[in-house]
Amino acid sequence: MDDTLTPAVEESPEPDVRDTPPCPMRAPAAAPRRGWRRRGPAARVWLAPRRLRTALALARDPEGFFEYERRRRGLTFWLWLPGVDPTLVTGDPAGAREIFQCAVDVFDAPRGQPLEPVFGQHSIVLNSGDAHRRQRQLVMPAFRGERMAAFGDLMRQMTREALARMSPGQPFLGHALAQEITLHIIIRAIFGVTEPQAAREVETATVRFLQTYTPFLMLLPFTRNHVLSAGQWWRFVEARRRLDDLLERHINQRRADLVPAADILSQLIPVTDDEGRGLTNSELKDELRTMLVAGHDTTASSMAWALYFIHQRPELRERLLADLAALGPDPSPESLNKLPFLEAVCQEAIRLHPPIQLAVRQVKEPRTLRGHVVEPGENIAVSLRLLHTAPEVWERGEEFRPERFSGRTYAPWEFAPFGGGGRRCVGAAFGTFELRIVLGTLLARANLELQPQRPPRARLRGIIVGPDNRVPMRYLGPKT
Repeated sequence: MDDTLTPAVEESPEPDVRDTPPCPMRAPAAAPRRGWRRRGPAARVWLAPRRLRTALALARDPEGFFEYERRRRGLTFWLWLPGVDPTLVTGDPAGAREIFQCAVDVFDAPRGQPLEPVFGQHSIVLNSGDAHRRQRQLVMPAFRGERMAAFGDLMRQMTREALARMSPGQPFLGHALAQEITLHIIIRAIFGVTEPQAAREVETATVRFLQTYTPFLMLLPFTRNHVLSAGQWWRFVEARRRLDDLLERHINQRRADLVPAADILSQLIPVTDDEGRGLTNSELKDELRTMLVAGHDTTASSMAWALYFIHQRPELRERLLADLAALGPDPSPESLNKLPFLEAVCQEAIRLHPPIQLAVRQVKEPRTLRGHVVEPGENIAVSLRLLHTAPEVWERGEEFRPERFSGRTYAPWEFAPFGGGGRRCVGAAFGTFELRIVLGTLLARANLELQPQRPPRARLRGIIVGPDNRVPMRYLGPKT
């Protein structure tokens, strides 16, 4: 991505399969031995007790699960989940480098994706090969760095309005406040909706859609029917239908506009590929659902963690507030974006508690990764939590220490909160910019305090990992 705003993660040029060196993941010296890891229906049996126990452990404590496996089996190990092909997980920076440096065509998107009911089969996240390249080519321009400046004032305005609705002394949940702000931002950034009633319709439908896709449905695919889910699957399907009806309406309205607006949907409609084909309504709906989820819930989770650590450590909070005070009572998005310590705090929150735990690919040909043979149809994955706490890179990696980002740039296979290589998240610049602007505006304009409670633990909330207690806080009033 081009990036005139210097995002929190140093951007690399968009990968081109033709210019990418050979994949460093070696083919095995001999033909891989066929055994119990054979792909196909037998390899994805959902009833195996081991797979069910793994799914439940991930739902209860995703970060603790990967830490336990690292202590027990090292940085690279096999993972079995219901309905998913065997997955070789690595938290080794050397292993992540091998995966991320491979050309995008070396891998496919994995089958049995837990996120497919949410994102849809046309989503850029779930496509492979030519379809993935085409989607990426069409979607990327709407998220290039130079376009982020157009959203800075919107992000600051939505934050101000959220604070204006609060009263001094009011208790609130940091995670809920972050979700409210980021949802308002993403709906206006994507759809350009300014009419309050229309915005509320999309917000209500989005929240309902996200709440009904529970960890139960995501990790146990056999429950995705009306009987075994005790009604959960029906509620989710109905919520998805209502959201899709709204998306269809907004897509058709934008297609009828003669002059494209500045919102992302308006930018996506006229773009065409090399053959002159644009995105269909079905493709647009899947991309918009992906953006609605990835564009607000992930950022909200990182913001909640940042609010917790900032107010849990007085010396860190005072240093950050001093930097913000130097910018004046109402700092601009440009000045917030250039504040080094604010950037370091945001990076550290994403590092320590990545909202997405795994970057997964499916292998097309036999490969060797960190001494393990991976057969065609099986998956490889980078555990971002393990990668971001690897002891050879991160000293005392389990601690929140923003200063580790001061004056140092980490390699894309050491710090990869948005994945890496040819499948890196296209919205990375938007997410990092939004996190800095909203968090900086909150701290510059409001006096907040953390409510006494036990430290939050990472839990799976829908499809995103966030703090289980949602970070209870109190609003003390505006800064004078």
